[in-house]
Amino acid sequence: MSYKLTKNAYLLVLYYFVAWLGGTMAWFVQPFYFQSLGYDYEALGVIFSVIFLTQAFALLLTGPFTAKFGYKRSILLAVGFFMTTRIIHVVAPVYPLLILASITFGVGMALEYPSLISLLSEAVEEEKRNYAFSLNWGLATVGGGLGTLLGGYLASILGYRTTLIIASFFVPLQGAIIYLASSVEERVVDEINLTRRLILRIAILSIPIAIIGIAGGITMNYMGPWFRDFYGVSVEDIGKIFTFFMIFTGFGTLISPYLAEKFSSFSIIVIFTSATAVLTSLIPLGSLPLAVAFHSLRMLLVNMETPLWDSLFLKFFGENEKSTALALKSFAWTVSYGVGQYIGGWMFNFSLMWPFYISGIVYLLSAFTFCIAYSREKKSRNQP
Repeated sequence: MSYKLTKNAYLLVLYYFVAWLGGTMAWFVQPFYFQSLGYDYEALGVIFSVIFLTQAFALLLTGPFTAKFGYKRSILLAVGFFMTTRIIHVVAPVYPLLILASITFGVGMALEYPSLISLLSEAVEEEKRNYAFSLNWGLATVGGGLGTLLGGYLASILGYRTTLIIASFFVPLQGAIIYLASSVEERVVDEINLTRRLILRIAILSIPIAIIGIAGGITMNYMGPWFRDFYGVSVEDIGKIFTFFMIFTGFGTLISPYLAEKFSSFSIIVIFTSATAVLTSLIPLGSLPLAVAFHSLRMLLVNMETPLWDSLFLKFFGENEKSTALALKSFAWTVSYGVGQYIGGWMFNFSLMWPFYISGIVYLLSAFTFCIAYSREKKSRNQP
């Protein structure tokens, strides 16, 4: 099978690469920046959880909204919200405005994700969707790795605030790229029939995604400060470690569609989620090299299964249902991820080890519920 994509698909992949390059640069620096302003782990938990809780509740509306307003225009609107967030961070980082910045960023994410995935889904044939989603996610992760490297390096030389200012310039570049992309024929909102059966199907398939959101939220955003506090690693060295994580996992993600063809997306997700549970629990038990190795493998498995999960999820919905289904799936994940971040921030204030054990248990629960939910839906819909 040929894996060549359309020009529009490549532009969307480029957009996400740039978004992750600048976004991860800012995301990496933010915990250190906020801590330098006097905020502890629990305060960080509130700031970050507000982002995802806002995104979650906004996603209840953005499915029908983006279909009516237009996917491309919705992404451009999201870029405006992202820019507002960056301005607040560098100009007025007082606590009430940081909460406001979390809200604007959350709204932007709620607009961006279902719009981008819907556009990309319609820019490729169905048989190429695994490849397109894996390429999009893999190169975005590589971009995130480069952003982390830049963030750690620039922060050590120029300071956190200046690094955030530099990261902000990637946001208008995102807008320029998406402006060049072509719009597809948008779905008519009135054609989307939110029946009880459709909502139930989305809810059932979203349960394991929600659970994995809690598992990831407990630890993911705190890994930078954790490496510093647990092992005494400098911010610049943490940036180098995270760059290795993301580039390694980004290129690894590109083999996801080939694994899915050989073993099926279902099998890959079950195996990888279960292995992620074990690796997460092992992270705080060894030396720094072992912690880096375990976290690298964990990130590899998480990133390899993410595009397969999106592609598999979409197979259970018709064209008119996709953006709404994606938005509600994202709602489930972001609510739980936001809750997980708050739990993680609270737990890390008391222990630098227990959050990893709890996260590992929750990953196992996600793998178990995934088997039940997807087997049930596959049987009821007779999916091949």
